[in-house]
Amino acid sequence: MNKGFHHLPALPGPDLAARLAAEAVAHLRLATPVDVARSDSHEGRGGNPRRQLLSAPGGPVQQEWYHSAALRSALEILAGAPLRPTGGGGTFSYYVRPGDHITIHRDILTCDFTLITCLLHSASEGHGGHLVFWPSRRDEPLASLRAHPGPGAELLQLKTGESAALFGGLIPHAVLPVQARQRRIVSLLCFESLLV
Repeated sequence: MNKGFHHLPALPGPDLAARLAAEAVAHLRLATPVDVARSDSHEGRGGNPRRQLLSAPGGPVQQEWYHSAALRSALEILAGAPLRPTGGGGTFSYYVRPGDHITIHRDILTCDFTLITCLLHSASEGHGGHLVFWPSRRDEPLASLRAHPGPGAELLQLKTGESAALFGGLIPHAVLPVQARQRRIVSLLCFESLLV
């Protein structure tokens, strides 16, 4: 994982992916809008990046996977470090309104390692809903990245049932705006590194 992120096309597997997707769809009724029109001036991890999406808490299917020894072991091999879940559960993010996105950011302090799993991705022309990573610009201030995002950008389209693991606290990343009639639902799981 020399770029700080890794595409995992076979994770979590078709059966679990289907159960996670069903749970995420059921939890859409619990989702609340997260609409931030302008990023704050925070340059490090966390902060309050510009974003527009819906968010809902995960359920028992996601929670069981989050705390499974098999998942943690697989991610620790990728991370090269011992990990532990940040909290009791993860979340579902819904990019289902035209323009839903999250701008360039680094994850919060308790989210050293992030697992993003695509549960639904309707195809579209262009790059709507794609993940973007900036591994070669990991030490650059966010304001500079946001002002000139082109250099070093690496796109990843997660298809339904695929995952990406990344050092979310280090690697700047974003989700590009979805287009009209495009739908994208993801599971988000955060882990802390036990190497201090």
